[in-house]
Amino acid sequence: TNKIFYPEYPTTCPYLTSVGATELIDIEYNNSEKLPSACSVILGTTNAAVSHCISNGTEVAVDTGYAGYTSGGGFSSYTSQPLYQKRAVKRYFKLMKCQPPTSMYNRRNRGYPDVSAFGTDGFLAFNGSYYTIGGTSMSAPLWAGIV
Repeated sequence: TNKIFYPEYPTTCPYLTSVGATELIDIEYNNSEKLPSACSVILGTTNAAVSHCISNGTEVAVDTGYAGYTSGGGFSSYTSQPLYQKRAVKRYFKLMKCQPPTSMYNRRNRGYPDVSAFGTDGFLAFNGSYYTIGGTSMSAPLWAGIV
């Protein structure tokens, strides 16, 4: 059987900016008595999800081990790799310890996502209640707000 990865549209479209999601691992929590106001509001609200203010950590692509979903990413089946990606993709494969068989994807084509932004355990305030959100539904609007 020939198993291959099937990249999804529109994230593989070369005319769009594809946004991935990241998370923090090896996190340190802010245990200071002087929490930022956002932390004290969220921690002091009875209908808030369990939350803490994070003071440090290592940013990585979202993984099913923590977030329960992945950020997605891969290589286009049709669009060739643009020049501006070549150095980053070469470094990616040099550092990647475990690689799927090359028969499953075309590593010489356009890689995606183009950029990533924080996409786990974000806070949403709506009608006086606080919720946690995440995924590319969080990171894409965040990235759009930056640019």
